Amino acid sequence: MFTTLEGFIAHCFLLEGHRDDCYFATWSAYGVEGHAWEVLDVLSQNDALAFADLHSKLSRRGVTEEVHAGDVRELVGRGWAEESSGVIQITSSGKQVRAEVEAETERLFFAPWSCLNESELDDLFNLSRQLRDGLQATKGEEL
Repeated sequence: MFTTLEGFIAHCFLLEGHRDDCYFATWSAYGVEGHAWEVLDVLSQNDALAFADLHSKLSRRGVTEEVHAGDVRELVGRGWAEESSGVIQITSSGKQVRAEVEAETERLFFAPWSCLNESELDDLFNLSRQLRDGLQATKGEEL
């Protein structure tokens, strides 16, 4: 059982990596660096942030304050963010770009399953529900 569970977990990590690859391919097509996209991502999750708070939320990756300041300038230049008195927020254009990236990421991620017919999708859904329910039932038990 352990080998089977271990293999299943490995496949889950592969799926997660595939989704990450889809996401990277989608946002990188806009020609922005990862740290700049991450700034936009954080801005999309907050109403408005002072620059110090923005940098604090992002500093775990070791990107310097100067680089983040440059990222903000780039996003402002693209019309994806605006800054006023040291407070930065995402614009409607920035929200739209981010929504387009999310939608394209989902399209790319789920493309391999687009060949399934309705019956096969129902089977996959039911099997995944059984798996979820089985995992929840054994939660806390040793496998």
